[in-house]
Amino acid sequence: FVPHSFKKESCLEEADINELKELVVEKHRVILETTYRSLGVYTNFGYSVIAGSDVRDWSVYEQAQLPDLRLPVKTFSQLLLLAQKNAQLVDTLLSKKRKTIISASPYKGVSIALPIYQDINILFGQKGTGKTKILKSIEQYYKSQSVSCSSYYGSERDESYKEFEDTSAIPVSADAFDIDDCSKEFLNLKNWKDTVPCLFREYSDHCETEGLNKAKKRLLITQTTLLSKLSVDTTVANDYKNVSSSVKAIKDFLNRQPALGTADLDLFLTLLQKVEESAYKAYLENWRSSEAVKLTNNLIRGIRKQADRCTNTKSRPNGTGFEDFVSSRIALYQAANKIASSLSVPESTSNTEFFGSIEGKGNLYLRTKHRFICSESYPREFPNKKTRLQEAAKLISEIRKCFLNKEIGEKLLSFNEICTDYSIHDLTPFIGVRIETTFEDGTPYSPSSGEKGILLLQHHLGLPSDIYILDEPEIGMGNSFIKSSVIPEIMKLAESGKTVIIATHNANIAVLTLPYMSIFREHSDGNYRTYTGNPFSDRLVNIDEANDEKSWTSESMHTLEGGKEAFYGRKSIYES
Repeated sequence: FVPHSFKKESCLEEADINELKELVVEKHRVILETTYRSLGVYTNFGYSVIAGSDVRDWSVYEQAQLPDLRLPVKTFSQLLLLAQKNAQLVDTLLSKKRKTIISASPYKGVSIALPIYQDINILFGQKGTGKTKILKSIEQYYKSQSVSCSSYYGSERDESYKEFEDTSAIPVSADAFDIDDCSKEFLNLKNWKDTVPCLFREYSDHCETEGLNKAKKRLLITQTTLLSKLSVDTTVANDYKNVSSSVKAIKDFLNRQPALGTADLDLFLTLLQKVEESAYKAYLENWRSSEAVKLTNNLIRGIRKQADRCTNTKSRPNGTGFEDFVSSRIALYQAANKIASSLSVPESTSNTEFFGSIEGKGNLYLRTKHRFICSESYPREFPNKKTRLQEAAKLISEIRKCFLNKEIGEKLLSFNEICTDYSIHDLTPFIGVRIETTFEDGTPYSPSSGEKGILLLQHHLGLPSDIYILDEPEIGMGNSFIKSSVIPEIMKLAESGKTVIIATHNANIAVLTLPYMSIFREHSDGNYRTYTGNPFSDRLVNIDEANDEKSWTSESMHTLEGGKEAFYGRKSIYES
């Protein structure tokens, strides 16, 4: 007999329902209609109740169906036995579910054998009875069996949230901005030397001494103009470097995984060697030409110097040196400008991942962002070196601005000292990485401690896993969220064949999930006791002493609700 509600409103007065109970001989046949909000209250008071059967249209009542039952009841007679909380039937139905006996540890050196169903398992009891350690030992067991396990510990939510903001495993490079790393420019600044233009006095000295020694005039090499500088072609050098590394990589691959027959392999390796030799020959020719110019000019300078010393004269300067001076300063500017311009590139978002939803606020995302050091940079982006890196960035900007000034040497020296102290060879050390929580439009958001718990719980429940372990998931969360979001998700996991193990002090979780296994931890008289059972049979049995039984209803009401008085208070509130 089900006294239905109509659109959530009771259709019968309480006196009518009481009269129905009196008329029905087998009281368990009367099953009251209730809502999920008050289900736990009625259940713990021993009522047989059903949720989700309220009528919406009496004209099609015959087509309506009752909600699914948590236990696999097959016949009407089994339903009646279940309504009577028949222990034998409950055990029979539960035996159809897969069960694993796990040795759990509430304390060091203590082990207890716990039955864990491939469904919902609730662990509750007094504080300080080792529930968290039991969960962690169960988690360790599953991981040792190579079973995928997703775990959430409510008391550790702030620390767990920091793990999602951890960037230590994220690669850092200029590739995040699609720009060059400026390693060549950093090397140019490190090796840069100023070129001083020729002094006017050197021309004056040459003119005054030019006719003093006829023998020197016959030494024509002293009047020879220096050869134009010829630097090594970096393109040729890079070609050889790239070809050499590629050939080595191909050879290593072929050694690990032979992909050609002997004859083809020999021919292929021969061709590779020819390609590498050709690239090396081009590089060597270019290098020889550059070194030959240097050697010739050094020889001319040496002869001039010796001739000047022996004849007490001054050879004509090779040139004003102004071209070299300007070229050197322009090269300095180009290197500093490229680095400074790169440091001004806007931040880049390399990855966006959905994190969860906050009721009334919307969806939140985790965005991985790269940015060059700036005034808004966080210390965590540049541990122990933020100040010095900002100083280096400021110096490179100043070098770009005053590259023609005489004090440029001091600024460059300070910049290179920082680079040496922090092993800076390219842009990489100037790049900071952070993971930011934002709304869909990119607006940053800093969740409260409770909201962090909500996001983490949503994340862990959404992970593909075989085992889900939740320790006090209710911490920092309202009952409305627990009932509307957490419990339905837990029920879905159970329906899909997942194992869910929850330690909780929350009555809604412990009751509304209708767990296949309830584990109760008690401490009294200086002793710890463990009871196992379920709400279907309303029994909790001591795992060490079969004759020691407790009522699931009584213990859950006492432990989860704060006593009978508080339970009655909730009952009156819900009924009103």
